Amino acid sequence: MLRSVTNRQSESARTYLDFSALSPALDAAAQLVALSLGFPISLINIIDGDTQYTLAQFGSPAHARNVVPRSRTVCANTVESTRIVEIADAYSPNSQVGARNATVHGSSVDLGPGSPQELLVESGLAAYVGIALTGREGLPIGALCVFDTAPHPITDSQRELLPLLAVMVEEHLDSHRNRTPPVVGPTDAVELAAALAADEVAPWYQPIVDLDTGSVVAVEALARWNHPSRGVLGPASFIAVAETSELIIDLDLAVLSAGAVDLRAWLPADPGLILHVNLSGAHFAHPNCVDRLTSVVRAAGVDPGSVVLEITESVAFTVNSASAHFVGELRRIGFGVVLDDVGAGWSGLERLLQLPLTGFKVDKAVTDRLGTTAGDAMMRALHSLSVDLGMSLTVEGVETVEQARAIAALGSVRGQGYWWARPTVAASVADFLSCDLRARTGYHTASGRSAESRPDDAYVGGG
Repeated sequence: MLRSVTNRQSESARTYLDFSALSPALDAAAQLVALSLGFPISLINIIDGDTQYTLAQFGSPAHARNVVPRSRTVCANTVESTRIVEIADAYSPNSQVGARNATVHGSSVDLGPGSPQELLVESGLAAYVGIALTGREGLPIGALCVFDTAPHPITDSQRELLPLLAVMVEEHLDSHRNRTPPVVGPTDAVELAAALAADEVAPWYQPIVDLDTGSVVAVEALARWNHPSRGVLGPASFIAVAETSELIIDLDLAVLSAGAVDLRAWLPADPGLILHVNLSGAHFAHPNCVDRLTSVVRAAGVDPGSVVLEITESVAFTVNSASAHFVGELRRIGFGVVLDDVGAGWSGLERLLQLPLTGFKVDKAVTDRLGTTAGDAMMRALHSLSVDLGMSLTVEGVETVEQARAIAALGSVRGQGYWWARPTVAASVADFLSCDLRARTGYHTASGRSAESRPDDAYVGGG
């Protein structure tokens, strides 16, 4: 269940609304736009579903409001258009504008009552030129516009210059947005968005094994992109662009939705099976995130109690009262919530103490050091912590019999890794659900064979 285009647009726009991080560069860009086009007033506006926010301006009255309802803005029409919107003379009764039409470069559109023309007149303005601004997700998130108090048509050369100025402003906005720039270009974000809409991203599954019983107690959903020309792509090919944009939300939802549908098919044969799905911290920035996640799971006919959401430590999010509230609400509804990748950084231990979690997963970096003094000590400490806090403990990245033996000896531990199974398509999950894997815990096998090196699957919902 993906977000609608309207919701994606609105939520993408809001990621640019950190007024505390505004820099003089945006105001300088607004001034450059006005001077380049020969207009006395220019604005850089961000527009979500309800409101227009002016991030930068030049030449506008000091008392002009920075926040206005979307329905009372001229730029709302610009965001909805795919071309330049021009109103050369809002007061002329004989012009196209006077006939309630605005020139949208190359054609005319009927604006009707309450049109941008009327809004200009109400504001004491006569001329307007605007172009939509595109955000990191490839969606329009606002408008770059210029105004004049007198009639002011633009020339063809100015019309050609405006898109170039818009690109400059988009670069400034991307720098303003408080995230790491993507390592791939914006066209990749557009391609990923199209892939999600076309259901090209699907989960593969890896078992989670109870080492006391040898049973598969859960499966973890790992996103794979079935690319039409490049084949099946792992997370290294698309997670970076997803994590540096709002697409990570849609990616998580796509994996959760498909995973819940698959889980429903498996539950009659294994009623206790649990689905693990990754959850980016980006969800917590949206007040409706709990309702959204719950709706996706219930739409598949699955109870939230059969789903565990994994918060990946590598995904930056602030642990505060709001995020603790969201985790608490997910717990109240029935979801399990665990912290992933503990041991990969210091922040995980802090989050374990501050969030109402049901468990945590030990990162492969710790598993790889088993057999060393430091690695064994760290694993024992994390196991003791899980017991004292009453949390479940899963050890990731188990690839050898020695590692399996070491964690099985701790007791009350779950394991995951290539030693038991590689990620596989949904159709093959039944093969390991029916297996008794006690011989693979390490106690009953004489083989010291190592599994093949594990690829980058650390990001569960997307990897």
